Amino acid sequence: LRQALEADAPELAAFLRGQPHQVQAALLRTRAEGRPLLCVNMHLIQNTLAANCRTLQAALALRHARSWAASLGATEPALVLCGDLNSYHPGDGVIKYLAGDGVPATSYEWVYGRLLGR
Repeated sequence: LRQALEADAPELAAFLRGQPHQVQAALLRTRAEGRPLLCVNMHLIQNTLAANCRTLQAALALRHARSWAASLGATEPALVLCGDLNSYHPGDGVIKYLAGDGVPATSYEWVYGRLLGR
């Protein structure tokens, strides 16, 4: 994804690199059943026009955290997600994405977000 972003939208890629963001993950096990529990804490970009970036950040953070958990032998862990999503209303793409819905290509996020970094 990073290579595609660099090739297709270098201004947006440069904008993202310059923004503060943070993700931490911890892999735990429940006492009773020993079931894996993946806790992910993220602080997403705050820029008002960067709703598309928040969705991408969340997708990448969860993909990386799940991959990391799988490398430690935790297949399909339960997920606890916390942090500051900097989401301004329930219709934001990051909320839709995290709820399991898709963000259509016609979403305002992708339309307005194309101008970031330019």
